[in-house]
Amino acid sequence: MTREDLIKDLQDLVKRINSSIPTGEESDDLFDFVCDEVLDRVIFYLNYFQIDEADRYDSLVPMERIIARVIDGIYTKSKTDKTNGEVEQGINSMSDNGQSINFSDKVKLYLNTATDQEVFSGFTDLLNTYRLATVV
Repeated sequence: MTREDLIKDLQDLVKRINSSIPTGEESDDLFDFVCDEVLDRVIFYLNYFQIDEADRYDSLVPMERIIARVIDGIYTKSKTDKTNGEVEQGINSMSDNGQSINFSDKVKLYLNTATDQEVFSGFTDLLNTYRLATVV
C-alpha cells in the first residue's frame, strides 16, 4: 500500500464518520492538510519512520479507524474555530521600527504545539499497543 492509497482510505472512513465533509469533486484543502499532518504525526508517535517505506503504510492498516477518528476530531475542531469567527490565518504580532510581522495559522500552530495526548484525544492507549521501541 502506498501513502496515497492509505490517505484515500482514511479520507473515505472520515467522510463516513462525518457527513458534513464534502464528497465527490469538491475539494477541501483543510481536510487534505489535516489528513496528511495527522498521518505524519501518527507515524512519528508510533516510531514507524524506522520501518521501510514500502512496508510502513501496510503496517498502519489495522489502525485506520483510530487514525480516521483522530482526523475527524481535529478537522471538526478546525472547522468549528473557523465558523465561530476565529481567524484561521492572520497576523499574530507586529513591531514598528524592527519591521517584523508574525503570521499565524491556527491549524498548523495547534498541530505543531499540541502534545500527543491532545492531538490523539484519548486514543493514545489504543495507539500505544502498536508503538515500536526506538532503535538507536
